[in-house]
Amino acid sequence: MNLHKNIQRWGTAQKPVGLLSVFKRLKRWLISALCSVSVALTGCSQIEDAYVKLSSAAVQNQAPITLQLWHGFTGREQEAIETLAEEFNASAGVENRIQLILTGYESLSELADAVFQAAQEENDKTDDLPRLPDLFFAFDDTAYVLDHMGWAVHMEEFLSKEQREMFLDSIQAEACPGENGSMVLFPIGIDTDVLLVNESRWKEFCRETALDGELQFTDADLTTWEGIGNAAKAYQEWMAAGQEMLPPDDLEDTDAEDEEELAEAFPIPGAGSVSFFCTDSWGRLMVAGYESLGKHMFISGSDSIRFSFERSRVRPFWNFWNHGWMNGVFTQESCKDAFASGKAVACLTSTTQARSISNRVVLEENASADWVQVSIRPAPVFSGGNPVTLQETLGLVLTKGSKEKQAAAQIFLQWLMGDKSTDLAVASGRLPAQKRYINSKNLQASFQRLGLSDLEQKILNLAKDQLYSHIQLPLAVFDGGSRVIDTMDELLLSGGINVQQEFLGSFQAESGEQVREAMTDDFAYEEWYLAFRDNVVDLVLIGQKAA
Repeated sequence: MNLHKNIQRWGTAQKPVGLLSVFKRLKRWLISALCSVSVALTGCSQIEDAYVKLSSAAVQNQAPITLQLWHGFTGREQEAIETLAEEFNASAGVENRIQLILTGYESLSELADAVFQAAQEENDKTDDLPRLPDLFFAFDDTAYVLDHMGWAVHMEEFLSKEQREMFLDSIQAEACPGENGSMVLFPIGIDTDVLLVNESRWKEFCRETALDGELQFTDADLTTWEGIGNAAKAYQEWMAAGQEMLPPDDLEDTDAEDEEELAEAFPIPGAGSVSFFCTDSWGRLMVAGYESLGKHMFISGSDSIRFSFERSRVRPFWNFWNHGWMNGVFTQESCKDAFASGKAVACLTSTTQARSISNRVVLEENASADWVQVSIRPAPVFSGGNPVTLQETLGLVLTKGSKEKQAAAQIFLQWLMGDKSTDLAVASGRLPAQKRYINSKNLQASFQRLGLSDLEQKILNLAKDQLYSHIQLPLAVFDGGSRVIDTMDELLLSGGINVQQEFLGSFQAESGEQVREAMTDDFAYEEWYLAFRDNVVDLVLIGQKAA
């Protein structure tokens, strides 16, 4: 299924191509061609010339050139970018009369909206006042759109081929969403998905469900989604045997006598501490699972996106997802909340989200917090599939400006090519983007400087190891590419809650086994498959708003 990329979504309607436009494109092509054969670390000769001029001007004590950098960080990440800016301004900035000035937004999403608005105003302005920042942080789909609006600078003009190859292989393509595969994203760090396990609870469950001294569940069950599904159902039954299970408060038409009968007949999903698994992104789990079974879900072409959604490859995910919600072993809470309340035994989440999870658990309201052991494990796979996890790259985008501004940006980027951006990546829960800085010694030094907890260190160390044990899958680059995951999350979470409610609502009128068979047969799968496929196409890829 081929779908046209929606590059006009931000008001960038196509315009007739005139001679001036052709000349500008030809000029840019010639510059890029010259850059590609240059091995000088400081890029093209015009930038080198400007670099020399800046150095000379520093001696003459001229007014500094300002570089406006927009970010979407708060908390520790904000402190890290502020420290980085101070260090640059006090060293390479002073030497080359450059001053880096920061402007912060509450989130990267809010930042992207502000950039697109500024780019549109830049196109429509009638004065010489700048609207766009000189640099800003973004993901690849934002860089893609800005490049098609004509405002992104191609990194081939700033970095040599050797330098571009210093970045992780898995992100080199992700950093090149520009026209004709040009690099428009200077990678800073990547996140990836890991599995967090409440080890204290998991070991207790494994011990107490042993038969004749033989464990029925082991750590091997946490390596596949099928194993997690089986363990989750057994965990629910184990919990139900040890405590009274009551149905949710919102179950309609159920009196006290019915509640007692239901509790005796079947453990009610979603009650008490039954939940076993949660995730902050069902969409990431689905896309990675589809890839693990041998097919890309989204394939980016020159002017279109191909969406693959084969029935046979989606079925294993649906079986896991559908059974889990119907059995009540999944929770709609975030991983952070589910772990804090002691409900979740296992949680799949990104490294950027995992750092906010604590190993302090409050089992009951007003009770004191208990410390539990939390282990960090590789992302599971579907049986028979390849180990795959989804990644997302955060980087810097440069916007077009004067030759002086470009030379100043060149100096800043060359400064960042050292280990200067490592702390910023780690502070945000990401691994550094350059191969040479993803090693135990470099990471440990950053951990110490930032004061990371033992749990946070374990998360990033496991993510480092997973770079070599799992296929790192970047989402295909297209307008709104990162938003596709958000929409899939919403569809899968709301759909899962509906499955649970439908099962509970039907349970009173029919036997549980009849309801279960009806909700897991081929007809139920086909109905879900068609609805979900159409929703993804209509609500995300074609750019329509979600219902």
